[in-house]
Amino acid sequence: IYLGRILDDLPQFKSFCKQKMTGLLDMCHDPHWGHGYIFRLGILLGQGTVGDVEQEGSEDERIGKTIVSEFKHFKDVNTLVWNEEVTKKDVEEIANEAEAWEWKNQQRFDLPVAKDTLTKSYKRYEKKYNDLFDEWVGNRLKAEELAVKAKTEVSKVLSKQGWGPKVEVLPQLLAHIFCFYTIVKSGDSFTRLATKSSGKVEHGGSSSNQKGAKNVEVNNVLRKPHCSQVLTVLQMLGCGGSGKLQCQMMQIRTGEGKSLILGACSVVLALLGFRVRCVCYSEYLSQRDYTEFEELFEGFGVHELITYSTITDYSEATVSRKGDIRALTKALLLGEDMPAASAVPPYSKAPASHLDAAMEEAGRGSDSDEAPLVAPKTKRLPLPR
Repeated sequence: IYLGRILDDLPQFKSFCKQKMTGLLDMCHDPHWGHGYIFRLGILLGQGTVGDVEQEGSEDERIGKTIVSEFKHFKDVNTLVWNEEVTKKDVEEIANEAEAWEWKNQQRFDLPVAKDTLTKSYKRYEKKYNDLFDEWVGNRLKAEELAVKAKTEVSKVLSKQGWGPKVEVLPQLLAHIFCFYTIVKSGDSFTRLATKSSGKVEHGGSSSNQKGAKNVEVNNVLRKPHCSQVLTVLQMLGCGGSGKLQCQMMQIRTGEGKSLILGACSVVLALLGFRVRCVCYSEYLSQRDYTEFEELFEGFGVHELITYSTITDYSEATVSRKGDIRALTKALLLGEDMPAASAVPPYSKAPASHLDAAMEEAGRGSDSDEAPLVAPKTKRLPLPR
């Protein structure tokens, strides 16, 4: 907390403090006791029960939460907090609240949502995901084998003519992808906590300056998609009744999981042979998301088919595929033969991240008919929180 105060109040010492705090936390990663200690410390910091916390909303309470969010050592705590804060709704309830509409001539027209079909697709996904995870927990399946099994599912998809018949297999394929993500991102943490407990881990304490102990469900340290995220992916892939792969605009609020949705869709499309470019208005967010899912892309052998970039870079790459612009312009002005365009296969439809912010930056509202990269069809699913 003392170092955190300096980190928070004196920007010129931020790098120094982060280096010292990282070193301290690294030293605590003893294989026998360190993980549990850091987990409990992260819980206490996140609860705001360390430091001068006599008053509600004190500076140390805020600093503790900032430390948890900034240091990778507390990733399990961040996952736990996310899972505990998410509103638990069953798939039928979320599907029934889904809305869809289409814009034509600046007018909104409501569209039907095939809720039963979407729900059935989700349940096929859920059963396969749970079966695969149970196999992994029982040491009957390794993460690498999931990628091999996924490619078997892909062969079933590729054997079908047209996108419509393919959608029957996509929930199972998606289950392989998300289960792999869960295991590589949180499998070790789950195993460590599960072997030390009977399904629950106690954290907190009984000292007077703590807000009390409570039990943590071991499953809450698992990084897994929530119902709304899975339904969104299934809808985007045509499993919601349309049976078509079409342009859609999906409304997902900040912090509610668009990165995971885009990462999963990118893997599905890449496994099917598409080259995918995922675009965002921010270079920082684009690089952050690619780093988050790089292990997933490499695990399925599709990292060379997936590119994350800004919208500007995407536009430049699209133009560059037509050839060297400088050489083309010179040939045009001098009346020479045009150089041949580069033989680069086209990308699939680019998933767009943070579209609202990009459109605001461009001076347009989020309902503009000039929205880049997406058709004016929209679908909204009720999301967590």
